[in-house]
Amino acid sequence: MAGTLQLNYGNPDLQAAKAEELLKISRCCDGLRCDMAMLVLPEIFERTWGIAAEPFWPMAIRKVREEHPDFVFMAEVYWDLEWTLQQQGFDYTYDKLLYDRLREQHARPVREHFWADLEYQKKSARFLENHDELRAATAFSSQVHQAAAVLTYFCPGLRFFHEGQLQGWQKKISVHLCRGPEQPSDQDFQAFYRRLLETIRH
Repeated sequence: MAGTLQLNYGNPDLQAAKAEELLKISRCCDGLRCDMAMLVLPEIFERTWGIAAEPFWPMAIRKVREEHPDFVFMAEVYWDLEWTLQQQGFDYTYDKLLYDRLREQHARPVREHFWADLEYQKKSARFLENHDELRAATAFSSQVHQAAAVLTYFCPGLRFFHEGQLQGWQKKISVHLCRGPEQPSDQDFQAFYRRLLETIRH
């Protein structure tokens, strides 16, 4: 996005200030999602900007946990760096790879995805839509949507539902608008997700 500040994580004072901001946030809520969290990993930051940086996340997460041990950190992360961020202290990392494999609708890659280590899987945030992706009700046909939901939400990990997903909303809304149009609910999707959630509770 044009106009976004590019902060220098090679500067120790900047890292200290950002960690202090995280601590302030942790006094107001139970957890947060860190946007594009892999961009401040030292190897990524140096490759992008040519500036060496010390690891930020282990220090910042430790600082927050000293005051709020149960605070939840979730990372939006790509480029096969999910495990790296889990090792640095994140409770959960986006499982975009599972989403992509479900969109491609090839059974073998989906099946093999679940061969990953159980501890890794338990820290994966599973989703069928979010503010960046198409609405699940438009990205998948109805039957594929239901099958993908069963695979996504009956496996280990964090179950991540987007606003309007359970109602079958179809219009993708920009987060920059802070508002959206009225959307009709799909009764079939609502009934399906009601059954799915009831079964998950068991």
